[in-house]
Amino acid sequence: LLYSLSRIHYLNIGHQNINDNSILVSSFIKPDEIKVKYTDFGLGCYETNNRPLVSLTDYEKHKTQEKTNSGMVRCKDSMNVPVDIDENIMAKLTNRDYLDIIQKYDVFCLGVLCLKLLLWFDNKITHSGAYSKGYNKNFIRDIKKGIIKQYLDKKNSENKYKTVFPELDVSDKVKRDILEYLEILDKYVFVPTKDRKTCQYVLDKIIIYEKYKNDIF
Repeated sequence: LLYSLSRIHYLNIGHQNINDNSILVSSFIKPDEIKVKYTDFGLGCYETNNRPLVSLTDYEKHKTQEKTNSGMVRCKDSMNVPVDIDENIMAKLTNRDYLDIIQKYDVFCLGVLCLKLLLWFDNKITHSGAYSKGYNKNFIRDIKKGIIKQYLDKKNSENKYKTVFPELDVSDKVKRDILEYLEILDKYVFVPTKDRKTCQYVLDKIIIYEKYKNDIF
């Protein structure tokens, strides 16, 4: 999920409508291969002001050009992100700034989906509307402090992996992974917009963890 969104962002595109219904995941095309497709770009936008709109392959370039020609507008003209920005600051934003804000909102929305996947047994996430308006006081209270922190705080307790997820019938190794993923989301995704990292940055942190997690120091 992170990798595919990072490719979209690489093309200078912002989605603005990432949720459970705008991502298709399939593992039936080839064995041991996962296909991820983002859909519903109705609120999407693009930016070409400070760097050219390029792609990784001719096919992607063709599809991107097709999308921009079919009505996708510039991010400055179609920002649909629930973030409060002072009017004086707004007047100073460049077109690229708008895209950065929108892409960071995409990262936040994807982070919420990842959180629901990691903590699928925690009904507070499924039923809470605290994340529907972005990173705000309600989200900090109900999700960041009320849910994430309760697991991370227990991480340092004795017999930590068994006490953190008593209702989850998986190995301690899986529980350890979930905690590490939660910590990465907490540090780099569920933070104010100006401090939020890119998809690629978050992905790199996960890759580093996966690479070295079995090392004994």
